[in-house]
Amino acid sequence: MTGTPSQMDEAPLAAVASDSVAREATGLPGVEAFSVTEDDYDAKLETGLDIHEGSEAIEYETQTIDPRGDLWVLVHGVGSWGPATPLRFRVCSRALARKSPVFEKMLYGDFAESQRPEPNEQEKEWVLTLPESPPLAMKQLFKIMHCSFDALEKEVDAHQENADGSNWDKGAQNVEVYQDTVNGMDENKLQQYPPSITRQLYDLTVVADFFDCASILKPWVSSWVKNLEEESYGEDDAMHRAWIYYQTGQIDRYEAIVTQLALHSPYTQCIGDDIHGEFLTPSVLPAEFLDSVASLRLETITALIGSIRDTVDLLLEGGDCPVDLCKGQLPYVHRRYSQPLPSNRRVDCEARMLGFLQRELHKHNLLPLPLAETLTMAPVTLYYIMEGFSRNRENNDDTTHHYECVIKLGPEGGFDTYRYQASEQEIAEMARKRSLTGIA
Repeated sequence: MTGTPSQMDEAPLAAVASDSVAREATGLPGVEAFSVTEDDYDAKLETGLDIHEGSEAIEYETQTIDPRGDLWVLVHGVGSWGPATPLRFRVCSRALARKSPVFEKMLYGDFAESQRPEPNEQEKEWVLTLPESPPLAMKQLFKIMHCSFDALEKEVDAHQENADGSNWDKGAQNVEVYQDTVNGMDENKLQQYPPSITRQLYDLTVVADFFDCASILKPWVSSWVKNLEEESYGEDDAMHRAWIYYQTGQIDRYEAIVTQLALHSPYTQCIGDDIHGEFLTPSVLPAEFLDSVASLRLETITALIGSIRDTVDLLLEGGDCPVDLCKGQLPYVHRRYSQPLPSNRRVDCEARMLGFLQRELHKHNLLPLPLAETLTMAPVTLYYIMEGFSRNRENNDDTTHHYECVIKLGPEGGFDTYRYQASEQEIAEMARKRSLTGIA
């Protein structure tokens, strides 16, 4: 599985059933298994409460995936979309074990979870608790495991209809609601909106990867990802999309989203410390992910700042000699321009260019020029500022023409010159995942 114990430990948005100590020791997610008596269980069905000894009572909504199932799975984790109603699933333990080697070890291996009631203990129920798994994602996963495809498709279609309805503004409104929720501004508002396609697919692929059963998503992944491309999203969802593309083996889209994160987001939103709880990085992403984002960001800003610094140094060191940045020309016949200006006129022009450049840098708080490591604005913002330096001169008198005297900064190929390229290790891993999901 992709998520190792160290990667899973600090996953506030990675809604996975993980307990680092238990998983490191057994290779299994942190779960709880217990049995209750018939009287206790009747009481639980009446109240809808988890009466597990030593735990705070939790009210569950019952979901019957298999009416003849021999296992109850209690799920009350928090997904990437925020809190959801805790769910209690009636499932077939064998269906789970057939589809997931992790569930097979948990339910039929030498672990506490596999301690099902004996045949002579018919008054007891077999109960498994996944305290950190997201209920909605597990519901979808269990339906796929039980071949309940019609129910799954209806549920996905219903979410899509909601996405196109009055409660949905192409993702943007939902992102605002989510931000309100994680900032503690409104804990109930989120329940009025369905999870976005990004968040649904993210949670589902996380749990599928965690339980080592990503291949069961194969029939639907292509269409889900297509819907994903049609949905707008906020900056905070870029991380989630990076995981989806990585998990489904889409190299081009993965490179594009890493490029976007590195070059189009401020430092605090792509790789900085999240002191306000507004933007958290799913730690299920590859271990080198943030290093890759930081490296591309630093490389790009270093090149852009270097271009500005070189131009400023050139203009400052020119002195009484022109440095060939002035392209002013003298007219001769019928106001056509062909002869370059005298040296002193070109020096004067370049002094004006230096003054203009310093004024613009000061206006954008870039003077003195900062070190690339300390600049917090998005690289693309810096690039657009630099483009403003390159606008054509408008002063045109009877004797000279300076229209082409512009300060040209940045790469000749434009900003698209800067782009992330996946490492060989990432490409190999995504190729493996692509073979599992079969995405076109």
